[in-house]
Amino acid sequence: MRVGDLSKLADMSGLVVPDASESTNLLPIEPRPVRRPFGLTCLFALSFLGLNGPACAGVPPDPVQAVGQDFAIAVGVTARISQTDLVVHFDSVVNDSRCPSDVQCITAGDATVAVTAASEGAAARRYELHTDDGAREATHGKFRLSLIGLKPLPTSTRPVPESAYVLTLRVSQP
Repeated sequence: MRVGDLSKLADMSGLVVPDASESTNLLPIEPRPVRRPFGLTCLFALSFLGLNGPACAGVPPDPVQAVGQDFAIAVGVTARISQTDLVVHFDSVVNDSRCPSDVQCITAGDATVAVTAASEGAAARRYELHTDDGAREATHGKFRLSLIGLKPLPTSTRPVPESAYVLTLRVSQP
């Protein structure tokens, strides 16, 4: 690339390029756009501010949810159910053997999540809920916990990091 070409390129991109006559040690550098994935930028910004990663996924920490409404909750986050004394904590993903999103399977597979529920009417208790048709629900005192979904799906080439899981849950009163 010639110096004249570099000047034209700099004019198009808005960069300031010193005149070649000012220096004899000038190397042509082609400007390249910097692409930063939003999730990574969000993670760095939130880490700097001392906040946690689930906020990048759109899941606010310690959300307040309504009875009978589906809500998303990230691993390690506690949800308070409004107008009740119930709190639900998404402890972990115990097992994820669901069919990878990039593979065609005969069965959908199953994932098991652990949640802890606590209320004044019942002692704190850990429940394991499944994504298959089995134990999708648990009863805690006067509340029913229903697993609606778990995202993301795994792929065949890489497992899902636990911090990336988001559980969709519904709390109802039977």
